[in-house]
Amino acid sequence: MNILSLSTAGTPCGVGDANRSLRAAMLEAGHRYDIFAIDDDMRAARSECFDEFVRRLKSYDGVVIQHEHGFFGPGVKRSAENFMGLLERLRVLAKPCVVIFHTNFPARTKAFKKLARYFSTRETVRRGMLRAINSNPMIRIVVHGETSWKSFRDYGIDGDKLLKVHLPIPRVEHAPLRKLKDDEITLGIFGFIAHYKGYRTALEALQHLPPRFKLVIMGGKHPFSPDDPTLNNIQRMLETGVWDEKSAQRPTTNDAPSDLSSRVKILGFVEDLDRAFSDVDIVLAPYIEKYPAGSASLADALARGKPIVASATPPFVEVQNDGNCLKLVAMNAPFELAHAIEELAADDAERARLSAAAIAFSRQNTWDRFAQVLSRALMERADVSPAAMRMKNGSRQAVNEGLDHGREVRSAWRP
Repeated sequence: MNILSLSTAGTPCGVGDANRSLRAAMLEAGHRYDIFAIDDDMRAARSECFDEFVRRLKSYDGVVIQHEHGFFGPGVKRSAENFMGLLERLRVLAKPCVVIFHTNFPARTKAFKKLARYFSTRETVRRGMLRAINSNPMIRIVVHGETSWKSFRDYGIDGDKLLKVHLPIPRVEHAPLRKLKDDEITLGIFGFIAHYKGYRTALEALQHLPPRFKLVIMGGKHPFSPDDPTLNNIQRMLETGVWDEKSAQRPTTNDAPSDLSSRVKILGFVEDLDRAFSDVDIVLAPYIEKYPAGSASLADALARGKPIVASATPPFVEVQNDGNCLKLVAMNAPFELAHAIEELAADDAERARLSAAAIAFSRQNTWDRFAQVLSRALMERADVSPAAMRMKNGSRQAVNEGLDHGREVRSAWRP
């Protein structure tokens, strides 16, 4: 198939990186997969900026849309309006379409009166989104995991529209499991720095660990969230021991060193991920919120067979249930996180088991497999497209006309 994808490209963005991985897998499977880059004008909510995308799409067999709410405009309402407008134009074109959602829809409003809820902005957006998706037979929606699937069903998306997958994991060469040093154990957090990834929890856990435990933070602010205060809060906590201006310093144990400045390094974005992961003994993913559908940085760590301590968010629980490749702790629990880290550092056999399980899970959830799922979904929709049905009906009509003509000829020559 000839496929046109709508996604970020050429800018630091996890979704853009994922789309490049998908493109490579699609090309390897024999498809053409071109990328139409979402630019700043589109994110500024100028709906006419999608005109060129729609014009180019006319020469393609299908479309893949990478969806984040911020890609289509500022604010949920404006973003949804632009996205629904685009879906309507795709419906007119009758092109097979797969939309990959990386964030769930906002939860339904809990207004006390049904009438107030009905006219709320979120409910208005929800009704429009359901019309745009459920009424178009050419659309399939890809979500990451059972939790997201249930969220979309609760939102009102028809079940036969939804495709549930694990977040795909890249194929990389994993290094042998690193032997721990007696005097230093390196913990690592990877990816864009955002509030929900639990940096405060990690820093407070570090205060409860012996001085030989160090933490490296690799990543920087997301280009679409320049006002996120998390990086500033991390730096403030390293300098003053206080997370932000509104919070007081939480108590630590008597033997826990409160000064973290000598034990934490912020490296920013790194080019060589293999080298960065090889320098880390244990990867942390202490997320503090339930809504992220997955984590590309966690997928990178799994691919390299790293021992991982993660929060028990619903998506991570699903990974653990299927792969048994994580050590899970409660969210917002620095004492529990510190205990789990120290326990894992002392157990060579468990680290080796987690590493092997991570590699096995990665091999079951590759980009190649994801590309097969997407191409099959697009081709199934192509088979029931109006153009395909016209061709089938035209073939049937031609056959019937031929049969009728044959009957007439045989009848004319019958003695």
